[in-house]
Amino acid sequence: MTSRTRTTLLAFIPAAVAIVVAFATGYAWLGQPFRLVQLVTILGLGATAGVSLAQAIARLRQNRSTSD
Repeated sequence: MTSRTRTTLLAFIPAAVAIVVAFATGYAWLGQPFRLVQLVTILGLGATAGVSLAQAIARLRQNRSTSD
């Protein structure tokens, strides 16, 4: 595994962390009254996870195309 591949795989970590925290926040929210703070947190984490995942996939595709 080259260092470029390792760096590309490490780009998936922020997306994974954001997804785990979003699920934990959603789980903690179950059965509680509506709170706008929790809703905004879940939406923000979802957006962060989406952007991080898109960037990691773009890096992965770029590295695959340059290694050929």
